[in-house]
Amino acid sequence: MEQMNAMKLRSMPAAERARRLCQQGREYVNDGLLLEAERQFQLALAADPGSAAAYAGLAEVHEYAGSMKIAQQEANRSLQTQPNAAAYLVLARMALSQHSLADAQKNVGAALQLEPNNSAAKGILRAIQAQQGRP
Repeated sequence: MEQMNAMKLRSMPAAERARRLCQQGREYVNDGLLLEAERQFQLALAADPGSAAAYAGLAEVHEYAGSMKIAQQEANRSLQTQPNAAAYLVLARMALSQHSLADAQKNVGAALQLEPNNSAAKGILRAIQAQQGRP
């Protein structure tokens, strides 16, 4: 089954292959399988070195693994490639964990400009407001 999927992926255009690999990586992140997720995002970058989603995925993997410096580098690479909510949210969560509320607010605001209905961004915004003592 895995070999069939690999053959199918190889036959796709690079950007589509990267998109699919990023989808698989996101599923692995959601399941807590960080090594598998990292592998998918690396494969996505091999297929399309300009994949902002792959860099954002790697940022999230490194954030969850506790490698904050690498997570920040990957998030910034993602944003340099293309502004996206996922990378901004990694930076916002990192800033929030360091009690840098202004930076967290700035990054979550940028994420919400791109995706106004993003539930993760709204959750981070509520956490920021709670730390600021606002309802």
